[in-house]
Amino acid sequence: MRKKGRIWSFYQENSNWEIEERVCMRQNHMMYRVFLDKASRPQMYGIRGRNGVCVKRISTDFYEVNRLVECCNSAGLSPLHLADVVDDFRRS
Repeated sequence: MRKKGRIWSFYQENSNWEIEERVCMRQNHMMYRVFLDKASRPQMYGIRGRNGVCVKRISTDFYEVNRLVECCNSAGLSPLHLADVVDDFRRS
């Protein structure tokens, strides 16, 4: 056994790559989160990423933005595509 962050990896002879891939996906799972943009009127929610990427003024509905964040996190969305996904979300 070898410890990676909080996740334990069990290595077998033929499945090392598959296990490593799952561990990396779990460690990077929470990349985005919802934040309240208090400077905007009305106050609106946006998305902020761990790497500093930020999209403000998405919606006044927390649950709507939170659902989008959950989808982005579960899909492992790259920060390069976040603005496009938000634009598509706003148009839908």
